[in-house]
Amino acid sequence: MTDAQAASGGTRSGSLWLTLDERINCHIPGHAAISATLARISEEGAWLRAALELKISSFLTLEWKALSDHALRLPGQIVGRKQEPDSVVSYYGVRFQNLPAADRDLLVGKILEVDRQSKARPERESTIASRVAAQLNTKRAAFRANVSFDTLYARAGQKTKRLGKASNLSTGGMRLETIEHFDDGDMLDFMLTLPEEVLKQAKLAPSGDKTIHGVSVHPFDKMPLKGRVVKVLKEVSNPRWQYGIAFVDPTQHVVDELRRYIHLSQLHELTERNRDA
Repeated sequence: MTDAQAASGGTRSGSLWLTLDERINCHIPGHAAISATLARISEEGAWLRAALELKISSFLTLEWKALSDHALRLPGQIVGRKQEPDSVVSYYGVRFQNLPAADRDLLVGKILEVDRQSKARPERESTIASRVAAQLNTKRAAFRANVSFDTLYARAGQKTKRLGKASNLSTGGMRLETIEHFDDGDMLDFMLTLPEEVLKQAKLAPSGDKTIHGVSVHPFDKMPLKGRVVKVLKEVSNPRWQYGIAFVDPTQHVVDELRRYIHLSQLHELTERNRDA
């Protein structure tokens, strides 16, 4: 079954599907609002990504702001599910239902405008990342910042935070070193505070809206996020455990902050290499 068939029930297969990575709120009757990631959308339906167990045939309403502050409310029904391999995250196909004609027209207009802008102005960060990755001679699509800093974490559901060491940071995950033992698949809650050394290295005051190569250098926020243990590492000579952590459904703000930090790290590394050349 294709994306269009799953999310729209087979209607109008020629609809434009817009690929996104945007946090939205969803409302299910009788439940509190949930947060999910809008992965794809068309005038007929959408695909959501969420680390939650949602029932097929459930009715829900999506709130999508797109390019404005006013959220467009899109009622629909879950008609499909795809489990992401080795992950607690699932993709849910939603078919819009009983959408007023005026709202459908507004939805189509938003989709076309977002699509037009994305083609006319590709993200600057993607351009920077590609250029820097090429000059650093790395094939990684997601650059990993070679950093090490303290981070607070706790087992999922526990309030007491412990101190660990984070390293090898990317937008998709990181390495965690700690004295605690976890099993593959364990869930952890993090309070991540990114080191501001890269702001000093940029030689710009960490305040206001100053930028370097288009990347803002305002101070980093403390960021709560969830992670899943996907690799367990233990060196005989090291009494501490090391874990590969995959971030689970981070908010768009967290992703943006991670990207900003990593891009500043890339630019610093590139500057240092050019200086040594």
